[in-house]
Amino acid sequence: MFAPEDRWVVIGAGLGTGMGYVGLSSLVVALPQVQVFVAVDVAVLLWITNIYLLMLASLLIVGGSLGDV
Repeated sequence: MFAPEDRWVVIGAGLGTGMGYVGLSSLVVALPQVQVFVAVDVAVLLWITNIYLLMLASLLIVGGSLGDV
C-alpha cells in the first residue's frame, strides 16, 4: 500500500488540511469580535475572509505540490 516514509507525508498533508479548516472555523467564530474591535462594516469583513481564504488556498496548492515531490 504505502511505504513507511509515504505514510508520514499523507499524515502531514491530512493534518495540514485539518488545521486549515480549524483556522477557518475560528475566523468565522471571531468575525463579530473583529467587527467590533476594528469598527468596520460587513463588506470589510468579507474582504478579510476572502484574503484569508486566498492565502489558505495558495498554501494548500504549494503543500500539495510539495507532497507530490
